[in-house]
Amino acid sequence: MNPLIHDLPPNRTRRAYPGGLLLDTIEGRENPRDSDRPEDWVASVVPARNPGLVPIENEGLATLNDGHGCPVLLKAVIEKDPYHYLGKKHVNVRGTNLGFLLKLLDSATRLHVQVHPTREFARARLNSQFGKLECYHILATRPGTRAIIRLGFQHPPTKAEFRRVVTEQDMPAMDAWFEEIPVEPGETWLVPGGMPHAIGGGILLVEMMEPSDLTVRLEFERMGVVIPPEARFLGHGVDFAMEMIDFSPLPVIDAVQQYKLEPRCIRADAACSEHVLVDNRWVDCFETRKVVVRGATSIPKDDRLLVYIVVKGSGVLQVKDEKVPVKEGSKVLIPAAASSVEAMPRGNSPLELIGCMPGSVDLSSSRNTD
Repeated sequence: MNPLIHDLPPNRTRRAYPGGLLLDTIEGRENPRDSDRPEDWVASVVPARNPGLVPIENEGLATLNDGHGCPVLLKAVIEKDPYHYLGKKHVNVRGTNLGFLLKLLDSATRLHVQVHPTREFARARLNSQFGKLECYHILATRPGTRAIIRLGFQHPPTKAEFRRVVTEQDMPAMDAWFEEIPVEPGETWLVPGGMPHAIGGGILLVEMMEPSDLTVRLEFERMGVVIPPEARFLGHGVDFAMEMIDFSPLPVIDAVQQYKLEPRCIRADAACSEHVLVDNRWVDCFETRKVVVRGATSIPKDDRLLVYIVVKGSGVLQVKDEKVPVKEGSKVLIPAAASSVEAMPRGNSPLELIGCMPGSVDLSSSRNTD
């Protein structure tokens, strides 16, 4: 019989920027440090794209313990029994794609300025079912950090100027296109496809996105990390990048009003509070919630796969007679077949969880997104 709850091991993945010190610390590694693996791809069935680097087999794909101490790809486990893990309705509409890519991300420096395709562009030009709309939930910042993001062009260039600046890597000119937008722990931000953006340095966050690794980089070097030519424009040129980008001006006040997401409370009692952070108001293929458990409680769930990241506290998560001890940084996968989760915090501190699940199948089907 398949398990109803899985403890997920770390799945650190190479990226084109340094970071990961806080992830090393959470994982209990000796001599924690920043490296080229600043992201943990949680329950990922999406392979990582790292053009220009030496290939690593199955990079980006999450694993489970097979019960005998050997890792097995989560993707293979799901494909072997998709109804158990994803539910019959999901499989009949979406197949075995989860509908999301979930990450823990710890940046030591500001990321390269980049942009991702919309779903429409990805389907028309990149032979991909999904684009890469993404959302950030800010968890913490490194001491002394002024946490900021870049989001959209506050001072958009003409296309001729864009081509010149990107080709010549005129960074003072590129920097002038943006104004810094301060962010704080607890906030959730939406980054639609087509919007140029960058995450500032020193930010630990949960990142939720459409299940793809499609990125165009407008900035080719930061902190000595050089993006190889084949990884800059998805194998195309700068004009291809321009077709993908929204050049509309986005004043900071409008960015905050439109893309800083307000949570919606769906439960508040002595034992537990639960807020929806991201749902079908903004994206149809995944949903994200924050759960704060103050006392032993049952958390109902529907017939969707659920992944929890523990962001504070410690305790136990249990489905029927299967228990998993958890602490800050733990990741747990709960198949669709489970109907509820028992959560028990340890000590006097609440157990705080970020949960991600596929979007509503009925909604996706009615909107004909697949």
